Amino acid sequence: KYQHQVNPLTVHGIIAERPTKMLIDSGASLTLINSKLFQQLPYLVRQRARHLSSNLQVYLADKSCVHVQKTLTLPITMAGQTVEHVVHVVPK
Repeated sequence: KYQHQVNPLTVHGIIAERPTKMLIDSGASLTLINSKLFQQLPYLVRQRARHLSSNLQVYLADKSCVHVQKTLTLPITMAGQTVEHVVHVVPK
């Protein structure tokens, strides 16, 4: 019997000088990082984060809801190419 396995598309990259594994979600309209990764970023990078004045909530594919804690622009490097990209910090 054929079993369908879901293997998420992940790549190794660098976010603000920190190597990390990234999940590629081609249907996502926002880029999210969790608060644990955010805390591991250099202090000067974290200082650029803005707290949102509105209560922004994001609904995930599993129908759970997370609240965006902060937003900032970070350099993201994949396959040797770096772009500045807006990311949102969420609890999980």
